[in-house]
Amino acid sequence: MGRFYEWEPFAEVKGSQKCELNCRAVGYRFYVRQAEKVIDGTPCDQNGTSICVSGQCKSIGCDDYLGSDKVVDKCGICGGDSTACRVISGIFKHSLTNLGYHKIVEIPEGATKINITEMSKSNNYLALRSRSGRAIINGNWAIDRPGRYEGGGTMFVYKRPNEISSTAGESFLADGPTNEILDVYVRIKHHFFIELGTRGTILNS
Repeated sequence: MGRFYEWEPFAEVKGSQKCELNCRAVGYRFYVRQAEKVIDGTPCDQNGTSICVSGQCKSIGCDDYLGSDKVVDKCGICGGDSTACRVISGIFKHSLTNLGYHKIVEIPEGATKINITEMSKSNNYLALRSRSGRAIINGNWAIDRPGRYEGGGTMFVYKRPNEISSTAGESFLADGPTNEILDVYVRIKHHFFIELGTRGTILNS
């Protein structure tokens, strides 16, 4: 008597196999090539900058030409040499003790290749707001899941490493350019216990 399998796409392959139709049996560790070629236009890399054409993985440049090797430079210019902009960098070292949100840096309009990263893991959370006060990530005393969030005309990737096993800090990453001024805050976390029946007061800065 035969066995039935449920199949799922399998993309953990290299080289010429990237444009084959490979499927893995759900719950098992083997995969099967179902076809020599996938449909033309199928993405064949994680960045989405290459597609399959006649069974081969072809790159697409930022100029939208097949086979082009042009990429967007640090200034957000396709085929540029990163000389049309300047780098703004720094490290926030101030001691913060009051509870609440504290502004640490302003991201100007037109910023590209944005990287806001904690130097190491802490008990606090990064937060991102528009200049009008609209919460984009981790606002209004809520903690968002790591993921992609749209704000300021670009897409931010919010990373929060495993809170138990990792020592890395949180980060906000975006290609830009931004179309408005954005403010980055750090939220000072609080957590305490009091005896039942005792009144407690939280002071927000």
